[in-house]
Amino acid sequence: MKKVLFLTILLTTCISTFAQTVSLTFSGKDESNRYVRIDSVIVENLTKGWQEVLVYPDTTLTMTVSSGDGIAILDAPLTLSPNNPNPFDGTTFVNVNLSESDNLGVEITDIAGRVLLSEQYKSVQPGSHLLRITLAKSGVYLLRARIKGQTAAVKMINRSDGGENTIAFSDKGGFPYATLQEKTGLKGVSNKPFNIGDEMKFLAYATIYGMGLQSGPIVQNQDASQDFLFTFVSGIPAGDGLPCSSEASVSDYDGNVYNTVQIGQQCWLKENLKTTHFSDGTAISQGSTSVSSTSALYYDNQSLGHLYNWPATVRGGADTLSGYVQGVCPTGWHVPSYGEWNALISYVKTQPAYYCDSDSNNIAKALASTNYWNTTTNSCAVGNNPESNNATGFSARPAGAFVYQIVYLWNQTSFWSSTEHEDESMARRIGISYYVPNISLSAFDKWAGFSVRCLKD
Repeated sequence: MKKVLFLTILLTTCISTFAQTVSLTFSGKDESNRYVRIDSVIVENLTKGWQEVLVYPDTTLTMTVSSGDGIAILDAPLTLSPNNPNPFDGTTFVNVNLSESDNLGVEITDIAGRVLLSEQYKSVQPGSHLLRITLAKSGVYLLRARIKGQTAAVKMINRSDGGENTIAFSDKGGFPYATLQEKTGLKGVSNKPFNIGDEMKFLAYATIYGMGLQSGPIVQNQDASQDFLFTFVSGIPAGDGLPCSSEASVSDYDGNVYNTVQIGQQCWLKENLKTTHFSDGTAISQGSTSVSSTSALYYDNQSLGHLYNWPATVRGGADTLSGYVQGVCPTGWHVPSYGEWNALISYVKTQPAYYCDSDSNNIAKALASTNYWNTTTNSCAVGNNPESNNATGFSARPAGAFVYQIVYLWNQTSFWSSTEHEDESMARRIGISYYVPNISLSAFDKWAGFSVRCLKD
């Protein structure tokens, strides 16, 4: 009798300790297989008659298989949602779900196992907590969280410079500058009843460059954990924003590697030039606090790119009908003419997916990067909700300008063309500013320092 009672107690303990969980993870893509950030997912259990709503940055719902009376047996002490977005450009979010109070340890290592960041949070309460991760270098990283001897981990892929290495923790599921969606409604562990085979319905929502989109519904019997990939039709032309098929990346004389991006029929560098040499190895003279009428490099900024005066940009050449002006660009690439810049702008204006508020003049956001810009409340301006920028993938960054000193950093960017103005002391340029929605076309004195983007020959 004692043996039977002991086995009954042991069996009951094992069932309670090793309760089965089902984890549902949600991600999105557009019709060109580009990553799409999911704003929210509605999860419905049609069999049990309940609904949960996941809100960005949480993308995972963990359900515990119910006991016979429909009550969830046990929640996992610690679960992590996959970081969102992933891959990311400097900043990403991870949702930490705790079923009980204890000290929480968080650590980030690189792929070699070197510890990059380590934080300890005392007496963290049960519930959903948000981590904002910012990383200064691109690469693959592992985030680990620990509580009561249990460890959970997620792999993160960073694609660009976030400016610093930080872990910010919020015990309220949001940050002071977060959107309303990020502040409320975060869910990661459901206590609602669930059994294997329940009929479930899933519907996802995303905002792609200012357009609110809904996925098609998925209805199925849920038998196990599963990763869901929703497709959103954005209307962005196929191929735009992807690496150029002819050359996905290119190196300059200094060894800097630049990604490329296809926009319409043009293949562009996706980053501002930052070489200190012409392609034959000739050094570019260094500017200082005074302007120069000869070739000069005025500013050294690895995140935003360098600033060059026009003589350095074109290296004595100028836009003609006879051919390209290589100038400071790598071999096989050239400084775009004013006409080629206009061709880019004209193409973007033909694609409604790149407009803000359905206005074909409001295309600056489609060309500007999602980070570094100062913010503004001006409607459709680059600095208004910059997370919705960069529909084209061009990724223009606010490197400012050199006009006797560095000015307009974080506020605007200007790009040289290879075309002179009618006034031979000036050359043509295009500009993007944080507080307006349109692209500016103008001319400026050749001695000024602006950014350079190169175009494939």
